[in-house]
Amino acid sequence: MIGHAFTFVDTVLYWVDENNKRSQRALKKYGTRRSPNLHKRAEA
Repeated sequence: MIGHAFTFVDTVLYWVDENNKRSQRALKKYGTRRSPNLHKRAEA
């Protein structure tokens, strides 16, 4: 999935809830970086 994404773009942004530790660990294995400066999106 990641290799396919980078065929078309230079950056991939993942939105993972701060309480979703399992997904955070999985993304860390792929070498992703956490960007704490991003704001939560507004609820509709």
